[in-house]
Amino acid sequence: MIRHILNHEYREIITNSFRYFLKYYIMKIMTESVHFTADQKLIHFIENKLQKLERVYERIIDIHVILKLESHQAVKDKIVEVQVHVPGGNIFARESSKAFETSFELAMAAIKRQTIKFKMKSK
Repeated sequence: MIRHILNHEYREIITNSFRYFLKYYIMKIMTESVHFTADQKLIHFIENKLQKLERVYERIIDIHVILKLESHQAVKDKIVEVQVHVPGGNIFARESSKAFETSFELAMAAIKRQTIKFKMKSK
């Protein structure tokens, strides 16, 4: 009987620890495209680049990427907004260019710089 109670308590501790791990240490990536359907190749490109951000700061909770098309007269700009949620704050970058990949690369460079600064401040 005592052994059964200890096993049950041990299982509950492990389960709660695993839930905490899932809640705080597994980075979620959400990609949203506004007024168009994003190509799967573009989404895969974005997710691969964002996975590398976890090497810089491992406590990232989630990342929200918004892809937008903005047309002024004959020029169509591709806008990428990246918002990174970390414990104690948010990191945000917005970039635009003629291609989503270029916009994302620029935003990613800004996010990486800001993440490094945030990590240094939080120590």
